[in-house]
Amino acid sequence: MDMEGTALFRISPRRADELISTETDGLTWPYRIVGCIELTKTDFENLSTDMLVERDYLEPYTDKCNSDVPADCVLVYPRGNRKGGLLIIPKANGNIKAAALYSNV
Repeated sequence: MDMEGTALFRISPRRADELISTETDGLTWPYRIVGCIELTKTDFENLSTDMLVERDYLEPYTDKCNSDVPADCVLVYPRGNRKGGLLIIPKANGNIKAAALYSNV
C-alpha cells in the first residue's frame, strides 16, 4: 500500500460519486495515510452514499490528521479490498473535511 502520494480531494463531499470528476472542482494535494479503517461492505456503502453524517469511527483520527502539506488522512476501505477506498481528512465530531478516491492497483 502506498502511504504517500497525490490525490484529487473535494471539500465536504456529500457522496463518493462526487469524487469521480474530470472537472477542476477539487484540489490536488499530496497526502500521507496516518491510519486505516476497514468497514463492512454495508458500512462502506452507507459512508459512500451519505458522507455528511457524523461517523464515530473517524473521530479518533481527528488529532492525527492535522498536517496540511502533505494532507494527513485516513484510508477507509471495504472489508477484503485494501486496494481501493476513500482517503478522508476528518474534522471534529466525525465529520468529513475533505475526501478523495484511493486506488492502489
